[in-house]
Amino acid sequence: AGPASRESDRIIVVEGYMDAIALHQAGIPEAVAPLGTALTENQMALLWRIVEAPILCFDGDSAGQKAAMRAVDRALPAIRPDRTLAFVTLPAGQDPDDVIRAGGLPDLQRSFADPQSLDGFLWNYIRAEIAPKTATARAKLKSRLNDIAQSIGDPAMRDEFGREFRDRFWNAFGWKKREVDLVREAIVATSGSARLQGLDLYIRAILLGLSRYPQIVTAKAEQVQSLKPKDETLQRWRDLLISAAFERPGLDDDMIETILADAEMDSIERRHIWRDLGFSFFYRKSDSETAKRDLEAAIDTIARSQELEHSLERVGTALAQAAETEEFESVWNRESERRRQLMAERQRLHDELETLGEAAA
Repeated sequence: AGPASRESDRIIVVEGYMDAIALHQAGIPEAVAPLGTALTENQMALLWRIVEAPILCFDGDSAGQKAAMRAVDRALPAIRPDRTLAFVTLPAGQDPDDVIRAGGLPDLQRSFADPQSLDGFLWNYIRAEIAPKTATARAKLKSRLNDIAQSIGDPAMRDEFGREFRDRFWNAFGWKKREVDLVREAIVATSGSARLQGLDLYIRAILLGLSRYPQIVTAKAEQVQSLKPKDETLQRWRDLLISAAFERPGLDDDMIETILADAEMDSIERRHIWRDLGFSFFYRKSDSETAKRDLEAAIDTIARSQELEHSLERVGTALAQAAETEEFESVWNRESERRRQLMAERQRLHDELETLGEAAA
């Protein structure tokens, strides 16, 4: 198989020597087998001398996949950017000879030309093994994937596999990549923006908090929906959070936190002394229970503040119209008192927001 593998730039590992013979007879001579034993570390070292990513072609049944996983467990401490594994999985209960006799050689050739990556194999194997249909199972899956990433000896590969597993997990059970990108774009677009004024400054902080704690979107759905920022980017950000939370109600607190915790977020989250308040939910290092409590309180306060603004507008209209009526004095006195009460309530709510911000700053 050596000369053939150098010519094709690949080597295929099958479970048994009869499998290797079948592939050779079918015109695929770069196939080898471990002669009925498990694939060992020494054998993998020999394979890596030939190609960077030997292709493991095992049966799709439970025994075949377990054999592939045993090989992976042995390989993980030794993989590097120039030393990994690739995979082609056969239909359950079939070996290469069965596939070839059934006329499947063209499909097999295409699979060998585009094999599955090591991270893809691990994701599919562990996900099938754990069946993450419950919160507990998803937590187990997340923990298992993290353990696998940590077992990799090479630091660069360890970091990249950890990142890849997190991305796959978030895309399967939490935030989709496009949603994460849109949230990131919204944060960048509104960070330190001088155009944000009034309640929009508070709403931006709330939206960042909701991005960290998305389950609060469903708990406070009516109030979140009622947030009416003037800035269009904030409007799109609000709508995205509502859609994501209701389409996937199992979103965890940390599903986007990993993304927001990237180093590039540090400068974005650096507090502007006069533009941003120091809400606990504005910062990722805050105690989560305190942040959630403050976030719910801020949402209620902003929603009430917006109602007050509408009420003040109606009072202003009534006062303007009072001059044209015969009951000018009584209408003026009544609406003026109403305006005074609303202004006092607005100030109280503003003080509450300031207190929330100052307590966490």
